[in-house]
Amino acid sequence: MPKLKSIKVRSLSEFTNFVENELATAKANSEGRKHRNLWFRGHGVQDYKLIPSLYRHPKLTSHKDLLDLESRMIREFLRQGILHENSSQNKWENESIETLSYMQHYGVPTRLLDWTSNPFIALYFSLTDAERNKKGDEYTAAASVLILDPWAWNEAALHEQSYGQRGPALPDSSSIDSYYPRSNYTDIDKAHMGLDPVAILGTANNARMFAQKGMFTIFGKNTDPMEKIFEKEQYPASTLSKVLIEPECIEPLLLTLLSVGYTDSVAYPDHEGLALEIKRLNGFKA
Repeated sequence: MPKLKSIKVRSLSEFTNFVENELATAKANSEGRKHRNLWFRGHGVQDYKLIPSLYRHPKLTSHKDLLDLESRMIREFLRQGILHENSSQNKWENESIETLSYMQHYGVPTRLLDWTSNPFIALYFSLTDAERNKKGDEYTAAASVLILDPWAWNEAALHEQSYGQRGPALPDSSSIDSYYPRSNYTDIDKAHMGLDPVAILGTANNARMFAQKGMFTIFGKNTDPMEKIFEKEQYPASTLSKVLIEPECIEPLLLTLLSVGYTDSVAYPDHEGLALEIKRLNGFKA
């Protein structure tokens, strides 16, 4: 059973070197596809599980019950969304992954898990979300960045379709039609839904999504975290890896990242991001 590769870094250069090495490995297995890239996800803690918000429900655990809940939330979101500007446009159709993306943007639990194609955005999120003690003057746990090869992942997740090295799926691809949300799931829909998460390209439907180079994995019937799926289903070793930043390295690495231009207003291109940046630059805890 493959174990998730994990490496500790202490500086921006060490982080960059590891990303470059992982990218070189991915491209070496890409059959000449020069545009092949990696995806990243940052967390303030090292043991965060790669599982979407819908599957974190405090009581429901069966994928059948969770899908029924998803359909109810979709109907409610679309029914009442007509009251709000731009939220009732025809492009947010019930049976569209775009609908889930739009709901996720506003905080509704979905089967989507966010990723970014920019490693420094993921590093920013991991460092700024890192856990502190009650006084706020000391970090208490390592931060982490997960690295996903979406090409290799989809080849393994969709092997029964002979998907091969076609890379991340488009949100409207017929290859993932069983993953599409439904306004009402039938028993057949639930039974025929794909099993493992699939990497899909994101649509820049808002400024943050564009700035953060957002991508997704959409989950199917398997409600396990991606790390467990990776190990249990014996996915290729290069498919998923983790970078750890020890507590004593978080502050200096964050200062370096900010100084080279990956600031709050880059990650959040709005007034909230600007406010965070101004606070941080003037000595306040952000």
